[in-house]
Amino acid sequence: MFRRFDFEGLPVLVQEPEPRQPETVSPLVLFLHGSGERGVDGWSALRRGLPEVAGRPEIARIRIAVPQCPPGERWIDWLEPLASLVDVLGSERAVVTGFSMGGRGAWMFALRHPERILRLSPVAAHLPPGTTAEELAHALPSVPIWVIHGRDDERVPVSDADAAVAALAAVGRRPRYTRYEGLAHGATCATAYADGEYLRWLSMP
Repeated sequence: MFRRFDFEGLPVLVQEPEPRQPETVSPLVLFLHGSGERGVDGWSALRRGLPEVAGRPEIARIRIAVPQCPPGERWIDWLEPLASLVDVLGSERAVVTGFSMGGRGAWMFALRHPERILRLSPVAAHLPPGTTAEELAHALPSVPIWVIHGRDDERVPVSDADAAVAALAAVGRRPRYTRYEGLAHGATCATAYADGEYLRWLSMP
């Protein structure tokens, strides 16, 4: 069950693993939602993506933090509060994933705060504004990366993901890349966060 609190102007929903054992390693997963979940109530940020499957056994032992971006704003405006949120939740680093606008936010958070990233996974995301794929590849921290996109995405071209993955490979990185055939934007989100293998990857210590 998620609990809600306000932090530096953002509503935040957090789910702790149940039951929580003192010896259990509980990685923090920071989920950044897309543009359609912006708001001020907090709870509407849970409508899509990782929060939808928070009860799945593959992720039963992780902590999930879901901040909500205010209406009309973007995650690029909130990168410093997000870093502070990781601190407040007692973690030095977090697994950062996000869908669409949130996936772009995940890229940007990794560029601004590379030391805070444990693993990184943008889903159906544009490249960061003003940043080429090559610049992104050279600036990202050396952590595991899993890029996910749908070939038939009608809102965010799959070429952004293709370029990021190719640029990472060119500098010797080996990101995982799931390129769903025949999936559009929303279906990519639903399919990615329902994938048991992906959920187990998110939950690794």
